[in-house]
Amino acid sequence: MDTATPKTIRLADYAPPAYLIDEVSLDVNLHPTATRVRSRLRIRPNPAFAGPARGLELDGESLQLEEIRLQDRKLASGDYETGKSGLVLPKTPAGPFEL
Repeated sequence: MDTATPKTIRLADYAPPAYLIDEVSLDVNLHPTATRVRSRLRIRPNPAFAGPARGLELDGESLQLEEIRLQDRKLASGDYETGKSGLVLPKTPAGPFEL
């Protein structure tokens, strides 16, 4: 966990998000040494987003990604990026999709 002082975010810095998540389904399997979470997200581009087209960014820390599927197609490692702060899908469908 990062212990650095967080950056101040002001209300004026906020803008409509590029994507809306309409539905979240979680299957959580708790275990004393590891917890496994399977999620299914129904996502769509936000019509109120006025910025340039961009990829989907999902925040998450200390997670181990086992598999990711977009529209039931398993993505190859070159189709997404993982980092210290989460997951990035540089390319997404133009309309609603399931992740």
